[in-house]
Amino acid sequence: MNIAIVTDSTAVLSTQLKQHSNLFILPIPVLLDDQLLVEAQLSADDFYKRLEQTTNFPTTSQPSMGEALALFETIKEKGYDCAICIHLSSGISGFVNHLQSAVTTIDDFPIYVIDSLLTSAPMYDMVETALKMVDQGKSAAQIVAVLETMRQKQCAYLIVDDLHHLVRGGRLSNGAALIGSLLKIKPILKFDEHGKIVVYQKVRSAKKAYQTAEDLILVKYHQLNEQAHITIVHANYQEKALEIAQQLSQKIGEPVSVNDLGIVVGVHTGQKAIGFAITSKENIDE
Repeated sequence: MNIAIVTDSTAVLSTQLKQHSNLFILPIPVLLDDQLLVEAQLSADDFYKRLEQTTNFPTTSQPSMGEALALFETIKEKGYDCAICIHLSSGISGFVNHLQSAVTTIDDFPIYVIDSLLTSAPMYDMVETALKMVDQGKSAAQIVAVLETMRQKQCAYLIVDDLHHLVRGGRLSNGAALIGSLLKIKPILKFDEHGKIVVYQKVRSAKKAYQTAEDLILVKYHQLNEQAHITIVHANYQEKALEIAQQLSQKIGEPVSVNDLGIVVGVHTGQKAIGFAITSKENIDE
């Protein structure tokens, strides 16, 4: 069975992974200074430089449903038997729900839509796992089952430098009441079971927030019997991300990845956001 894997640009995939012949990526546009841009047109460095200079708050929009349906028709014409889609959490974007309704219009071409309930590093791990299983000749049902198991076990915490970005963009469900007390607390955010970003804990300093998030990820790591992959993601804060990753790596005795959050997520977190993400390592070789 020839299976296409479809995702969106919030997965922030490596160049090598992007070159896989079975992978297709829907770009999520960013509106910055009246220009509609996608990640391929703007590096992270350029984006954050422009973010500091702009007087207008940038926004993101969903990929057009017409573009998505045209992609599936192209995939079908190329001889693929089906497509498995892995997308940004429905808790922070309506795209995956709209897609689930729209794909029923394509005849004789099965499309499986997976709501990642997260973004960034966990989506990367899900896409990478799906492509490995495609290479192994696994069926669509087997791939979907593994992705759903990974989704159930995953976890992510987020610490942002300025909460206003998430509140203003409507991505933080219970954050508006915190704005007046930001000088006194440093909230740890979490993706809840519905894929929404919520305030999980309130601590007194960034240092304490990083340590607490690190402890929370270690608890989850041991709950998964150490069969897990940890990634530290950042928004233009690589130095801090590398420092945290090194500390965690020393504690667990294996590498901890570092990745960029990407400009789509960066619009809503602002600079100096740090995320702690963990996904399970499923046995896909049986």
